[in-house]
Amino acid sequence: MESHLKSPYRRFHRKWWTWYANPMTYVRAFRWYYQRATRGWADCDVWGLDSYICDVMVPALEHLRKTKGGVPVPPDAVSAAPDNGDAADEEFKRWEVEWNKRLDEMIAGFKAAEGVINGPPDRFFSERPAAEVAAEEAEAARKDAERADGAKLWVSPWNYDREGAAAWTKEQEAIRQKGFATFTEYFYALWD
Repeated sequence: MESHLKSPYRRFHRKWWTWYANPMTYVRAFRWYYQRATRGWADCDVWGLDSYICDVMVPALEHLRKTKGGVPVPPDAVSAAPDNGDAADEEFKRWEVEWNKRLDEMIAGFKAAEGVINGPPDRFFSERPAAEVAAEEAEAARKDAERADGAKLWVSPWNYDREGAAAWTKEQEAIRQKGFATFTEYFYALWD
């Protein structure tokens, strides 16, 4: 009699009903959609505002770089004479190249911030040899038996390159600081 309760369909059905068919799932989604449409952000966005801003700014800056209608003119720029169209075109192209570099710095800064928020990439983790893990688990079991609080030690099957991850984080932080400084400097030039 109990075998039909353990079927994969029942387990799927129960999980599906508790989340996807729950009306509150859609009420929340609609509420957040409405909040984003009316005020630009939703209540759920402030749970990780740093991540949300990076998620929004990277595609927005990439779109600005691709579809810009003009470029900001540096305040110390000397423009070409209005009757010389070729010189003005060359100057515009030079400003456009400079502006694209600045936008690329901003994009790299927000991507670096997003990378630091999400943590170091998987390349800093490597699987440990099974014999090494088994030896450490045996040692942990011995220590567990000696503990008075009953807590168990956990043995990771992964090696973590702390120095490499710290160097990567420092590098990403330098990119973020440079990109955010450029973003701050050219904040009022972010128009299309």
